[in-house]
Amino acid sequence: MAKASDNTTASVEDIIARLERTIISLEKTIALHECTTALNDIVACQEDTIASFEQAICSQEKAIASREKAVASLEKAIDSLEKANCSREKAMASQEKAIASQERIIASLKKEQASD
Repeated sequence: MAKASDNTTASVEDIIARLERTIISLEKTIALHECTTALNDIVACQEDTIASFEQAICSQEKAIASREKAVASLEKAIDSLEKANCSREKAMASQEKAIASQERIIASLKKEQASD
């Protein structure tokens, strides 16, 4: 009977040892699950960050496009101002010619009056 009791004791001790190993394995599995959950949270945050960066890049691209349009508009305005300035200079030259012509006519009329 002692032999059966020894076998039972050994069997119970084996079961306890297996249970302890199972508990350790379960604790490791739980820790792994917690790490996986934390990593998933980090990945989600990184995805949110990437989405924010993509939105920021899109906004910057729109701003650049707007600036390019503004530069093009300013260049057109400068061209228009240069054309207007050129036209003004031509008009001033025509006025100066007209004034010189009028002065010649006045001088000629004065000579005629003086000779009369």
